[in-house]
Amino acid sequence: MSSVETFLLLDKKVDEAEGEGFEARWEFGREVNSERVGAKLPKGRVDEIAKAIRKTRREVQRRAQFFTEHPTEEVLRQALTQYPSWDSYVNKTHVATKGENEWYTPPQYIEAARRVMGGIDLDPASSDIAQELVQATVYFTKDDNGLTRPWSGRVWMNPPYSKKLIWPFCERLCDFVASGDVTEAIVLVNNATETAAFQRMAEIAGAMCFHAKRIKFLNRDLEPAETPVQGQAFIYFGPHLDAFRAEFETFGFTVTL
Repeated sequence: MSSVETFLLLDKKVDEAEGEGFEARWEFGREVNSERVGAKLPKGRVDEIAKAIRKTRREVQRRAQFFTEHPTEEVLRQALTQYPSWDSYVNKTHVATKGENEWYTPPQYIEAARRVMGGIDLDPASSDIAQELVQATVYFTKDDNGLTRPWSGRVWMNPPYSKKLIWPFCERLCDFVASGDVTEAIVLVNNATETAAFQRMAEIAGAMCFHAKRIKFLNRDLEPAETPVQGQAFIYFGPHLDAFRAEFETFGFTVTL
């Protein structure tokens, strides 16, 4: 069994690595997996490692999983071309295999949002395919670059989930909510409460729904794709708190803030 010092040194390599530290995380995962007895790690070992390096249990599991899915250096090199960031690997079932960010929301959630707000004036992070379901009055595609456009009215947003894009989209929404230009909004994001984007929205939101199950998003053919590895939340901004609760509590735990 590897020593605590070994994991501390490997974790230090992750923290000090340039870029996203894929190689360092891979090495860490290899060390974790070296302790497997058959298909399993000794009981409680993941928790011991997580406590020693002061990271979450889930992060240790993800590093081990990353090595399991990419067991050779050749396969690792292929992964480096596939995932632009560690977040894109973690959320890989919500990001297309070629690094795309466009996966689509099933219609029942969009219709619930439409009933709460009475319509959708703007979808600022969208595509022509998505609009077959969203049908916003105005929408911005990747080519339009919604981050450079004014936002107003009732907004539906399922933002791109890459680390470099999700923060600016969520921050921009919060700015327009604060200014009053956006009068109402519903945002669908991962329930990653530890992220800056989630915390920023939670500060000014009126209500949230934590989906009871992981949402099965749609692919470009608007057919169900793989289920993501993380759960999702709907974040509501606006005055119709009772309407939001009535519509979304059927999907999961709903709370006003």
